[in-house]
Amino acid sequence: MKTRYWILLFLAVLLLCAAAAWHIENTKPSEALAGVYQNGRLVRTVDLSAVTEPYDIVLTEAGSCDVRVEPGKIYILSSTCPDQLCVKHGPLGGGLPVACLPNKVVIRWLSETDKGYDAMTDAVN
Repeated sequence: MKTRYWILLFLAVLLLCAAAAWHIENTKPSEALAGVYQNGRLVRTVDLSAVTEPYDIVLTEAGSCDVRVEPGKIYILSSTCPDQLCVKHGPLGGGLPVACLPNKVVIRWLSETDKGYDAMTDAVN
């Protein structure tokens, strides 16, 4: 009898983990606003729901980093960093940002809490 309970408990935990992973992957802010940061400062705000034609944002302050914006997607197209993890990351999705640490570039979803004062950079958004 104990073995059955352990198996049921394991299956319940596995089901909860799968549901949480699906929820994280399929949720993003309804506005679909993404922020492109370099050196901790907001460089560009992109409304991905309003993009009709692909375009690039070229950032050259701490090395070259090309950000590609397409309808509903934003990602790092190319970078001068040695490991290319930011390029391999692919489009911004789920709750995780895309970051290129050598070039000090971060792309992340923006939300209602991003309006106003930014304590990290001492800037007003």
